[in-house]
Amino acid sequence: MSRCIAGLGSVTQAMKAQTVLTHEEVPSKIIKLDSSMSKRGCAYGLEYSCLYRKKVNVILDSAELKFEEFVL
Repeated sequence: MSRCIAGLGSVTQAMKAQTVLTHEEVPSKIIKLDSSMSKRGCAYGLEYSCLYRKKVNVILDSAELKFEEFVL
């Protein structure tokens, strides 16, 4: 099973995003991203199963959280 990551700008944004996803019953884990993964350098992200990819995109967009998506 592949993993997807929603890259966010800060740990605070990652925590907010995780709260929203948890409310929608999408399991996720906050991770520190390697600076090469983000256009902005140092960042945090949420790792989740790619099975939830479309749902996560809709949820984070509707919560107005900006993110970069990575598939590993």
